[in-house]
Amino acid sequence: MEAPHLNRLQEKYRTRGLAVVVVDVSDQPTGVLRAYLREKKLTLTMLTQGSEYASRIGIPGTPTTLWIDRAGTITDVEVGFGGWGSLEKKTRRLLRSAPAADRGARPPGR
Repeated sequence: MEAPHLNRLQEKYRTRGLAVVVVDVSDQPTGVLRAYLREKKLTLTMLTQGSEYASRIGIPGTPTTLWIDRAGTITDVEVGFGGWGSLEKKTRRLLRSAPAADRGARPPGR
């Protein structure tokens, strides 16, 4: 499961402006998903009932990880779980490409 890795990524790069949002596309009741996050002590933000969103942007399968810059542009996509190394490499690339004024900016609501 990629959620613990995504949580670790968020904790590591939060001060550089990274925010991780998990989009749930399953048929699981919201309570089950929130209980999982609590049980695993994950601090990820979760968008539930995300099937429509996933369909609209053309998610080819699950899990799919999108790297989205501050302008809302998808800069990278990973279908399947490539492991910690892949997540970190793509995240570092995204953070390096952020304008200097944005680096270290806090994500909204944080």
